[in-house]
Amino acid sequence: MDLLRLTTNDYELTVRADDVDTSFRRAALRNTSIENSTTYSFAGGNVNKFELATNTNNELGNQLADSAFNLATHPVFFENKDYYFDVVFRNATDAEPIIHSSLQEVKKSFISRKVNDKYFLTGAINYRNDIGKSDFVIRYKREGVSVSQKLSFEVFPVKLDYKSDYKSIISDINKEFSSLVFDVLKKTYTGFKEGNEINNDIIWWGVFGQLYKDIISSAKLILNKPHNRLIRDNYFSKADRIRNLNYELEEQIAEHKENTQKYYRVERKTLTTNTLENQFFKYSVFYMLQKFISIKNKLLNNKEFKLRITDEFKEELEQVEKEFSVINHHPFFKQITEFKGMKQESLVLQKASGYSSLFRSWIVLKRGIDFLDGVNKIELKNIADLYQIWCFIEMKNMIQKILNKKPEEINLAEILVDGFTIQLRKDRKSRVSFKKANGDLVELYHELKYTDKISDNTLSHTVNQEPDIVLRITKNDLKENLQFTYIFDAKYRLDSDDKPNAKDFPPDDAINQMHRYRDAIFYQDNQDSKFPKKEVIGAYVLFPGADDADEVEKLYFQKSISKVNIGAYPLIPGAKKGYNSSLLKEFLETTLEVKESLDILNEDVVPYKAMKYEDPDAYVLAGFVSDEKQKRYFSSDDAKIYHIPVYRNGGRLNTIRNLDKLKYFCPVIGGVTDYYEIIDIKVIPRKEIFEVGHSLYKDSLDTYFVLSLSDKKKLNKKIEVAVGGNRVFRYAKFSELRSSRTINDFNKTRQEDE
Repeated sequence: MDLLRLTTNDYELTVRADDVDTSFRRAALRNTSIENSTTYSFAGGNVNKFELATNTNNELGNQLADSAFNLATHPVFFENKDYYFDVVFRNATDAEPIIHSSLQEVKKSFISRKVNDKYFLTGAINYRNDIGKSDFVIRYKREGVSVSQKLSFEVFPVKLDYKSDYKSIISDINKEFSSLVFDVLKKTYTGFKEGNEINNDIIWWGVFGQLYKDIISSAKLILNKPHNRLIRDNYFSKADRIRNLNYELEEQIAEHKENTQKYYRVERKTLTTNTLENQFFKYSVFYMLQKFISIKNKLLNNKEFKLRITDEFKEELEQVEKEFSVINHHPFFKQITEFKGMKQESLVLQKASGYSSLFRSWIVLKRGIDFLDGVNKIELKNIADLYQIWCFIEMKNMIQKILNKKPEEINLAEILVDGFTIQLRKDRKSRVSFKKANGDLVELYHELKYTDKISDNTLSHTVNQEPDIVLRITKNDLKENLQFTYIFDAKYRLDSDDKPNAKDFPPDDAINQMHRYRDAIFYQDNQDSKFPKKEVIGAYVLFPGADDADEVEKLYFQKSISKVNIGAYPLIPGAKKGYNSSLLKEFLETTLEVKESLDILNEDVVPYKAMKYEDPDAYVLAGFVSDEKQKRYFSSDDAKIYHIPVYRNGGRLNTIRNLDKLKYFCPVIGGVTDYYEIIDIKVIPRKEIFEVGHSLYKDSLDTYFVLSLSDKKKLNKKIEVAVGGNRVFRYAKFSELRSSRTINDFNKTRQEDE
């Protein structure tokens, strides 16, 4: 369907696309007052007629109607749609017209044909996830006159409220990471009213691109009529060469009239251009040229950017440098000395022709972009990238509120690569960590990568996996390095994007990806372990759904979470965030603060058939080791057995209570430094414990408790011995093992009472 038509004396431009009416209806559900939400503008010439597809009750019509520039109306450009631009010239031109763009992909999408001395240009542009303002520029030459005309419009999202949600995302990200939202070489741009410090090349480049023509114009005005100032200085001269004598000089000459070779100090008034204002002028234009050349070289030396930019854009960069170089090599600057700063305000810089506009541009470049919306073009990252970053920040803030404490560690500062590439840290460098009062460690990662190499006891045996957000919880009552891992993928897509009046569903392929994550990521102690264990407990899609929480709870992707711990949570910014973000918040609260480890293992983890997970806070047996041979045995890394007689001397029974619950063993040798996992407990004759020839072998038929041990681990700090208490056994819960300072902190009474 035709969406827009623009007619000038020289050509007619028509824009068309398929199924835009569906996008319009979806966008109308998000964008309040969509009928008055945007404007169109035109620059560089006169337009005879401007027509736009009609809008009736938030339904986009298939007919064009007269419209006007710079008046509030409805959008027809939306994300992820193919738009076909046809330009038919009515008059002959001196050469082939071009569609001007800094991007190769836009320029190459247009083809030109010539029929009867008149050109016809056609091409397609898909703005994909680039949202914001865009320019369509036509350049041609007719009768020796170069013409450049520009149609400006806005590209709208269909999943967000452009005026509210989109700007909320940018604002929220900018609060956390200044300048992270900016990018370079995009099809769209936006304007800013916020006064932000210009602290990176991308912002400087975007602002300079809009100001350099004014700067050059101001510089030429100044050079044509530079400011000068009347100053007083002194020179020395003989009496016969002094033209104007004052009373003081007359007296001096009369006094020394016989000395005709004497020189007298004479004061004079002269005009000079070496003023504070011209010193600032020289400093500012020299600095701008140096900064421009530096950024231009970075841009042209970057392989990715170099492949994407057009030859015309490269020529423009060279032209800007040439114009600035001509100004900077002007002989005027030879007589201007170094600028040393301003000690007071200058009326010349504030009001004088040329100086005032140059000073204004300098303030914008150095201090911020706080002028009218649209004056300065700033290119943003595409909305899919912004949404992913925003989801990460939103989860971090949710966890912070739930735990009611600030992170212990944040490694998320943006990285500036040559001042041009700004991104959030990834993988294990992206860690945000919280330490709970009970010792639990909560970690949040951005794009944590799982490869076939073990890292943090995790890996992927097949292809690499890189989920957007990883939440890892190390519970204090679990075996060391054993974590609860939850994965989240932020998808700026809806299954209902092209379905009018449909509910907001996450894409099916995104849900399937969650299953693949859980199947691919494993826990494994070392590269040679035979039996890797599943690492991921739950995996969830985050998507920009705007339905109310009570409605979402009835949908399949929410019900599936309670059954298999795979599903999706809606998360949308702006005013609509309160509609359903409670679902994700409730999940995080339950996981972080409410559920015990046993509940998570038995309720949330999908176990193998007919299996049930054990109590994670298992019992620990601490056995005192006094025999010197046994001490040497446990001091080595070969200890696999702890043995003790069933009967003590005198016939009393060595009672080890709750043998079925014992999971770990600690040898007490001047304290506790290590612990082992108990893999088997049996009662056998003493002679069968060790092979003949072993240092601990003993040919005896006395019965012994034998604990088979594996997986030796070292404690973070030594548990000291203490006076008193049972000198044979001590018992503890696993969590108490990590928190005990002395052996007397072990809770023997509770163990024996159970």
